[in-house]
Amino acid sequence: MAKIPLYKYFPESDFNTELGVNEISHSSKYDDYTAHRHGYYELFFFRKGGGSHTIDFKELAIKDYSIHAVSPGQVHQLNHNEHCVGKYIVFSTEVIKNILESKYFQQFAFLNNNADPISLQLSNDLFNEIEAMIDKLADHINDSIIAWSWLQLILNYTDREFHKNHKGISSYVKNSDYQRFKQLLEHNYHKQHTVNWYSNQLNLTEKKLNSLTKEITGETLSTLIQQRIFLEAKRLIMHSSSSLKEIAFDLGFNDPAYFSRFIKNNAGLSPKDLRNS
Repeated sequence: MAKIPLYKYFPESDFNTELGVNEISHSSKYDDYTAHRHGYYELFFFRKGGGSHTIDFKELAIKDYSIHAVSPGQVHQLNHNEHCVGKYIVFSTEVIKNILESKYFQQFAFLNNNADPISLQLSNDLFNEIEAMIDKLADHINDSIIAWSWLQLILNYTDREFHKNHKGISSYVKNSDYQRFKQLLEHNYHKQHTVNWYSNQLNLTEKKLNSLTKEITGETLSTLIQQRIFLEAKRLIMHSSSSLKEIAFDLGFNDPAYFSRFIKNNAGLSPKDLRNS
């Protein structure tokens, strides 16, 4: 059974240095061209475009002065060509815990948008300004406090630009109940599939929680749960060699036949046909 490659960047025992800056054009620590995932965040800053970047089955063109964000667990494949130039920042959840309150970090929608990868386009001037901050971060990479300060500033600038271009996201990030639901779903989708379980955990009625998700996303609570399960199922079916029975079990399906129907309802294909597509 071969699972989706999980690349590690940081020494497992050293939480104070879980922050790094690298050139995209340089040789990588791992094979960018194979679909893989990480246990940390990556922010790509492309000065010169060239090629494509696929994040969870969405292919994004790599354009000049653009930013792509990849969160822990997302599957991505960077197919950049020789013209592509830029930098990328990697940072762990441990760094986030040190510089930001969890509630505040959840408001960075561009880093907590597991369902819809986004390419953010910047002006030349703004890109230059942020790139100068990245250089400062790199200069102080061995001084945790200063490096974290530069990272926080970069995140703030990026988030501000994201909200300028995605004005409908404001209700998403400001609603604490919705944020609690998203976190709960992210940690439990593989074992808890019912609306009732999530509403009970949040001490909200099913009706209230369902109204909340409909208002913010346009989708019912049940649909959001199924979408999250299906995303992980599709990742595993398409990018691992685990058996379909193993995938079903890992995602909380005790009946492989029911899992097959679930995939067919969401993909329009059987699990086997989806894997071969």
